[in-house]
Amino acid sequence: MMDSLEDKEFPKLLQEVQRIIFFEFGSVEEHYKYRDAVKKAYPYSHFPLFQDENHMQMQILDPKGFAKMLDSIIRTGKLMRIVSEH
Repeated sequence: MMDSLEDKEFPKLLQEVQRIIFFEFGSVEEHYKYRDAVKKAYPYSHFPLFQDENHMQMQILDPKGFAKMLDSIIRTGKLMRIVSEH
C-alpha cells in the first residue's frame, strides 16, 4: 500500500471489505499527511487516531490493552476506546 502513496493506484477493495478495515499510520503526522488519499480510495474504511500514541507505542506499552482492542474489532467490527494501563 505504501507504493500507492507515491502516486500509484491503490488496489481495488469491495465496500464490504472496506467496512471492516482499520487503517493505522505510524505517527500523527503520517496520519494527517496520508489519510485523505487513503480515505479517497477507501471511503468506507475506518481511520482511528490515538491521542499521544502511535500504533506501535500502544502495542509495546500496553500489550493487553492492544489485544483487547483487536479482539473488540474482530468481535464487533467497531473500535472500542480502551483506557491504557501504562
